[in-house]
Amino acid sequence: MTTMKTVALVCLMFICNLTIAQKHVETISKSLNFSQVSPDNYLVIKNIFGSISVEAYNGKEVKVEVQKQIEAKSSIELEKG
Repeated sequence: MTTMKTVALVCLMFICNLTIAQKHVETISKSLNFSQVSPDNYLVIKNIFGSISVEAYNGKEVKVEVQKQIEAKSSIELEKG
């Protein structure tokens, strides 16, 4: 009976490990300046997955803040990215 309890406990721990996602969050901030103020200035942002929010303000500097978030089923898969 003790062996069955041990096997059941190990199986339960394994199942819990599969369902608990590992998560990594990284914030990247950059400031950019154009050499001249012009209506022809533009910035291209490419995104693989997720949302992009844009806020305007009265200034000459372009501030970019990225929150990179990776989720995986295990820490090994999280390291792979």
